[in-house]
Amino acid sequence: MNLDHAKKATDLILKRLNEQRYEPDPKLLEEMNWSKEDLNQFLDRWQEMKNAAEKGDVKAQRRYEQSLKSLDFRANAKMRKVDQSKEEVKGLNQDSEVVQPPPEFAPDFNATLRDLNRNDGR
Repeated sequence: MNLDHAKKATDLILKRLNEQRYEPDPKLLEEMNWSKEDLNQFLDRWQEMKNAAEKGDVKAQRRYEQSLKSLDFRANAKMRKVDQSKEEVKGLNQDSEVVQPPPEFAPDFNATLRDLNRNDGR
C-alpha cells in the first residue's frame, strides 16, 4: 500500500466532494444513503483528521494514516475488476457538474464512507 498515493487519491476525492458541499448531487446522496448534512459531516471529519495530523500530533498522524490505509487504494487500479452497468458508464460524460470518485475507486470509497458513518456513533 502506497501511503502517498492514498493521500493524493483521498485529497482528490475530498476536493471533488467538497465542490458539492452546498449543492450535492442527489444521485450521489441517494447512492450513499446520505443527507446533505451527512455529506458535510463526512467532509468535516476528514478535514479535521487531516489538519490534526498535519499539526504534528503523533497520535493524530497514526489515526489519519490508518484511515488512509483502510481505503485500500491500489497504485495499479487496472488490476481491480469493477462491474458497472451500461447506464452508469453512459452517464459519465453527460454532466460535468456531477462529481463521483473514479469507477475503480467507487466500491472501496463507498464502503469506507459507510464504515465511517457507522463508527461515528462510537
